[in-house]
Amino acid sequence: MSRTSIPVLSLILIAVLALAACGEAPTATPLPTNTPAPTDTPAPTRTPAPTVDTASLPLADLQATATALEEKLAYAHSAAEVASSAAEENAAAQDISRYENQIAQINELIASAGGGASEELTLTLVGAIDEARDWDWAEIEAVGTKTATVAGPRDSDPEAEYTGVGLAAFLEAAGLGEDAATLKATAADGFNVEIDLAAVKDCEDCMLVLVEDGGLRLVMPGFASREWVQDLVSLEAK
Repeated sequence: MSRTSIPVLSLILIAVLALAACGEAPTATPLPTNTPAPTDTPAPTRTPAPTVDTASLPLADLQATATALEEKLAYAHSAAEVASSAAEENAAAQDISRYENQIAQINELIASAGGGASEELTLTLVGAIDEARDWDWAEIEAVGTKTATVAGPRDSDPEAEYTGVGLAAFLEAAGLGEDAATLKATAADGFNVEIDLAAVKDCEDCMLVLVEDGGLRLVMPGFASREWVQDLVSLEAK
């Protein structure tokens, strides 16, 4: 071997050792990808107050629907009073407007569908009385009418003025038996309730009232809401 080949071999050996010492070149750490900024959670959508297709309801159901809507209207007014934000106030105002419109529509339908009904209206009075028979409105009204301003059965009900015939006076005119203790009031849809007659006799402003659709209802200040019977068709003294 020539002397000139020795330095070359040395250089090659040094290069091999250097490569072995270095090992594999480190791989580059990938840069973190940008995480999309979180989007705002959308505010929950408010379910609007349900609408009622009043035009499709039979006449017998209209008054009950109006009563249910009046209860919802009173609740909406209460919600407006305790609203803690503008959004809650607006929501309650929308419900109030919707219920008021629906009640007005029902009243119009009742008025148009019940024209002349008072001429045919009868109230059946049976039980512990002188004579069980039907009374038409003219006979009931002949007992004597009165007007009174009374509050409804719920705390949220505003006072309203009613004109009708005193219930106690009507029962007395019909010959109510002295031993009668309860009065069973029945509506056209079959709903009925028994009312304490002693309390009725003490109630100066309890009345039979003729409503716009030509039907009868009980106005019973101081009594539970179920005793304010609407679409009244019969009374039974027991």
